[in-house]
Amino acid sequence: MGIEKDAIYNKAQWKEMYFKLKQMDDRILASFDTDPLTTLDPDRHWLSFFGIMMAQLAEQPTQALFQHCYRFAHHIDKATEVVQRSDVQQFLDRLVRLANIHNNHKALVAILQVCCLVATKEQRTLTPFHQVFFKYCLLTKTHFAAEPVLERGIEDVDAKIFHLTVQDFMLYHYYGAIILLGLKQVQKARLFLQTCLSTPANDTSLIQIKAYKKWILVDLIVFGKLHAPIPKYVPLNVSRALREQAKAYLDLGRAFEARSLSKMEERLSVDQPLFVADGNLGLVKQCFTALLNRKIHTLTESYLTLSLKDIAKLVEESVEAGSIEAALLKMIQEGDIHATISHRDNGMVSFEDDPEDFENMDTAKALQEKIEKLQATKSNMSLLTQELSLSKEYIQRTAGAQMAAMQQGLEDEIP
Repeated sequence: MGIEKDAIYNKAQWKEMYFKLKQMDDRILASFDTDPLTTLDPDRHWLSFFGIMMAQLAEQPTQALFQHCYRFAHHIDKATEVVQRSDVQQFLDRLVRLANIHNNHKALVAILQVCCLVATKEQRTLTPFHQVFFKYCLLTKTHFAAEPVLERGIEDVDAKIFHLTVQDFMLYHYYGAIILLGLKQVQKARLFLQTCLSTPANDTSLIQIKAYKKWILVDLIVFGKLHAPIPKYVPLNVSRALREQAKAYLDLGRAFEARSLSKMEERLSVDQPLFVADGNLGLVKQCFTALLNRKIHTLTESYLTLSLKDIAKLVEESVEAGSIEAALLKMIQEGDIHATISHRDNGMVSFEDDPEDFENMDTAKALQEKIEKLQATKSNMSLLTQELSLSKEYIQRTAGAQMAAMQQGLEDEIP
C-alpha cells in the first residue's frame, strides 16, 4: 500500500503524528496568513496537507479548496491507511458541503473519480466515495466520468477499512445500474440490479424496490419477457413486498409477453403517473420500442418483401406506417436487420440476408479476436458477478451478525 512505500516514517509513527494533529483546533490550522496548501506537497507532506485541508473545509470553504482537494485525492490511499474511518467519512461530507456551497458539483465529480480510482488501485474494495460519486455523476449528467470506475469494479466489501453499510453496497449497484443504462450497457446494468436485489436482507429496502422495478423493465428490453423470478433465497416477506410494490410493472410485463402494444398502451394510460414518479418512463418507452422491433424482426423470418402498410397491419392495427418506417430505419442503421425501403414502389420493404461473409478469413479472424477479448473480460471482471451473488458462500459470509447490525435504517429515502 502507499504508506508502506514511504521511507521517512512507518505506519505506527504516521498514526502517532495523526492523533497529535487531531488534537489541534481547526480554527488554528485554518488561520495562516498565507495558504500553506499552495506550497505543501501532498505526496511528501500528506499528513500536514490533510490536516490543514480538513480545517479549511470546516472553517474557510473557499473555491481554492477544489484544486487542493483534487491534488490530495491522488494520495488518498495514504490517508485511508492511517486516519480513522470516521475522518475519511468526514472528508467526504465536507467535500460535498463545499460543492453545495459553491454549486460546483462537476468539480466534486472530478475529485471523487480520482478518490475511487486511487483508493482501489491495489485492493478493489468498496469505498464510501463510490456511491456518492455515482450519485453526482447522475445529478450532473456526467455518466462518462463513471466509466473507468465501473470498469475497475469492486471485488470485496471490508467494513474494517471503511465505514460502510449495506445501504452503501446497494446504492453502489443501484446508481451504477442507472449509469450503465445511460451508457447503453444494458446487460451489465441488469447484473448490477440483480446484485442489489439479491443483497441479503430481512426487511424490504426502498433501494431494492426501486431496483426491482428497473430490473423488470430491463428484462423486457433484453429478453422480451419477464425473464427470471426473484431469486429463491430472498426471504419470502421481501419477495412478496417487492411484487406488491411493482404490480404496475408486472402488469406491463404481462402485456408485453402477450405481444400486444395496445394492451401496453392501456397499462401506460393507467400507470403513467407512477412511472413518471419513479423516474422510469424512459425505460417504459424503450419497452414499447423493444416489442415493436421484435415483432418486425419476426416478419423478416417469413417474408422477403412487404409494404410499410402491410407491416403495420401485421405488427398491430393501431400502429401507423410512419412509425414502422422510423423503426425500420433505426433497426437498419443499428444493424439489427438488413433491408431496403423503396418509396418509388409505394414504400416497399425488401428484407435481405446478412451481407457479412462469414467464410472470409478476415471475418473469421475478427470474430476470434472478439471471442478472446470477451473471454479475457469475463475472467477479469472486477464487479461482484452474478455467480458470486448467488453462491451459498457469499450469502453465508454476508448474512451474518455484522450484516444484520448494518441493516439499520435501510428504509430511509435514497439520498
